[in-house]
Amino acid sequence: MRVLGNLPRINILNLLAYTYVGAEIRCLSGEFCELRVLKLWMLENLTQWTVRKGALPQLVELEIRGCDNLKNLEGFKELPELKEMILTNMPQEFVADLREKLDRDIAVTNEG
Repeated sequence: MRVLGNLPRINILNLLAYTYVGAEIRCLSGEFCELRVLKLWMLENLTQWTVRKGALPQLVELEIRGCDNLKNLEGFKELPELKEMILTNMPQEFVADLREKLDRDIAVTNEG
C-alpha cells in the first residue's frame, strides 16, 4: 500500500478478491492525493482500515463489498470530499457503526 499511496496520478483503485491479503490498511497524510474512487471487494483478511488527516483528500466514491472481517474503521471524518459510499454484503452492525463515524450527510447504500 505504501507504493500505491505515493503514485502521483492514480485516481481509481480497485482492490478486488485476493489482490490485497494484509489485515490492515493505513492511509497516511499525503498518500493517495488524487484518488477519487476506491473499491474494496472481498478482502478476506482485512480487519482494520485507518485514514489519517491529509490522506485521500479527493476521494468521492467508496465501495466496500464482502469484506466480512472488517470491523475497525478509523478516520473517516477526515475524508472531506466523500459523497457516496456503497456497501454490499456487509453486516448491519458495520453499517450502523460506519454511519456514526461519518457524522455527516453522505449517501450510504447498503445492498445485500
